[in-house]
Amino acid sequence: MSRPAKPPETIAERSMPMNEATFKRAFQERLLGELLDRYERSVRRRPDHRPEGHRPGARRPQLVLRKSAFWTDYTDEMDYKKRVWMNDVCRALAAAGVLSLKWERFREGDMLERVQLEWGGIDAAYRLIGRDPYDAVLERLRSVLSPLQDHPWTWVRDLWVEIDGRLAEHRRPSAPFDDPEAAAPFVRVLLTLPHVDEDGELKRLFSQRLFGDSKYFERHVERRLLMLLKRHAPTDFLAWDPDHEASDDGPQSREVLLDSVGILDNPGSLWLNGPIVLKTRRQGNGQAAEGPPAHRVSASEKRPNLEERLNFEALSGGVGLSSSFLRRSEIVGLDAERVVLIENWTSFHQWVHERAGAPELVIYTGGFPRRIVQRFLAQLASYRAESASARGIPVYHWGDIDIGGIRIVSFLKTRFFPDLIPLLMDVETLEAYRDRAMAVDEGYARTAAALHDDPRYEAWRPVLRWIADRRLRLEQESIDSVKDALERRGRM
Repeated sequence: MSRPAKPPETIAERSMPMNEATFKRAFQERLLGELLDRYERSVRRRPDHRPEGHRPGARRPQLVLRKSAFWTDYTDEMDYKKRVWMNDVCRALAAAGVLSLKWERFREGDMLERVQLEWGGIDAAYRLIGRDPYDAVLERLRSVLSPLQDHPWTWVRDLWVEIDGRLAEHRRPSAPFDDPEAAAPFVRVLLTLPHVDEDGELKRLFSQRLFGDSKYFERHVERRLLMLLKRHAPTDFLAWDPDHEASDDGPQSREVLLDSVGILDNPGSLWLNGPIVLKTRRQGNGQAAEGPPAHRVSASEKRPNLEERLNFEALSGGVGLSSSFLRRSEIVGLDAERVVLIENWTSFHQWVHERAGAPELVIYTGGFPRRIVQRFLAQLASYRAESASARGIPVYHWGDIDIGGIRIVSFLKTRFFPDLIPLLMDVETLEAYRDRAMAVDEGYARTAAALHDDPRYEAWRPVLRWIADRRLRLEQESIDSVKDALERRGRM
């Protein structure tokens, strides 16, 4: 059972323990803040923000007491003093030329109907609550954001042009560029990202380097960066499909987006199994991979950097490779009849265990493939295209039979393998394991139906129709025997 919505907080609750001075100060701050918010919203909608006398038809910001959050306090029969104090504040503001007041009929001086912010009192209203005037905020925003005009990424420069145009029209930009205080560290991060190492940088080390605080980025900048990437980054820029789980703000979605721009929660590994040969540069002991000597050694002890060929065929069960190892390596051999990409961790190990010794290269993508996986897949695609012995090797992908799994296949086909073959991801598999399928809600079914009509997913129409009509989806783990599933389909 859901909880009822919490009612608006009253002034008395905000200003406990309550006394006249505290209550009046809190009411004035909230009242003027609300009226200034309405003024600023009207300015955003109307680029011409001149005073009323210079723009015909403009309405002054107003607040109707009966429809406001103040009504509970104003009509509190258990404590009539609150209405008296609120009236006192409004009268004082009216005398100062900040507000104009309209009283209810026959209750002049006792019961307010509405208050209006006077055009000539706007500057005073800002001063009374210690808030920066709207134009000053916009000027500071424009100054803070100006370095983005020279950003290395074209789409960021284009976005700056759009935002600066809004600011020039006295219109405040929307999040994540709406607050000058928050925008300053955000801009600093944006200017740093193009220079992050190609292997990426751990999030907390990145934060420590920029702000001297390992958690500052996560607490103050990360949410704005994720918002920017989801809303504005082009598809070909991200190592992520913006349609894939676009409404998901969970940990995996955040990690994948941050990984796209080189900020890593953890270093990550590429897991594979099968007869692939990599040539790698093994480093000598006199020099670290990068930077100063690792330790002092004599000339006779030093070993030169060497190149080695490593065949992973004998390493059954799968092996994890680090990004630093992969950066020093290149594919020089692939004695496989097929390549199989697998979305989920459990299913990867299930496949490798049940098909031990099969002449195939199996790669774990980890859901939507991260930066380290994508770099290796790009290298594999190049090797497959350029090597006569590897050119005809088919590439398969096995994943969940759901919207996410379908979008992953689409991404892999577009980015790496145009001839990619979905495996165990068809209507026949759905029907065979229907009793293990998971129910989906109405919104999910509507999304499946919409994708059914999208030309990009034409090949998936039977599957999408099945999901939309039956409101079911199938996870890889539902297939408890890879061997039986493949034999049933007459595959491999």
